[in-house]
Amino acid sequence: MCNNTIEYLFPSNIINRHFSLFPDELENDNFVFFHGTSITNAESIRKNGFKSAKALTGKGLTSVTYTRKSINAFHHVCTPKPDQDMIVLAVRFTTEDLKRVVDEQEEIKVCIPEIQPMEIGYCIIPKTYPHI
Repeated sequence: MCNNTIEYLFPSNIINRHFSLFPDELENDNFVFFHGTSITNAESIRKNGFKSAKALTGKGLTSVTYTRKSINAFHHVCTPKPDQDMIVLAVRFTTEDLKRVVDEQEEIKVCIPEIQPMEIGYCIIPKTYPHI
C-alpha cells in the first residue's frame, strides 16, 4: 500500500486481543489514532488526504473522526457487516495538530482540513470476518 507504512495482519486471535488490531505500543501512544474506512476510500485518502463527508459530498459532518483505540474504528467499519474488505489506518498526529482538534474522550474530531496526520500502519479486515 504506502511505502512508509507497516501492514499489520488481521489477528487470528482477535477476541483474545480484546479486538485490538495493532500492537500495544501503537494502541497506547497518545499521538496515534485510528480511522476505519473501505479499501477504496483508503486509496483516495492516500492520494488526496483525509476529507470530511461535507467536503466529499456536500452533506454530512464537517470533521474527520479518529478513535483513540483501534477497537472503536474496527467496530465502526464492521457494523453493519460490509460487503467488501475494510481497513483501519493507524495515524500519528503532531503535538501542534492535537492542540487544534476537538477532543471527545474516546475520539477526536478534526475540523481543519490542513491537519493531515501521517499514516504509520494499517490492518485490512476481511469481509469474511463474522463480526457480530
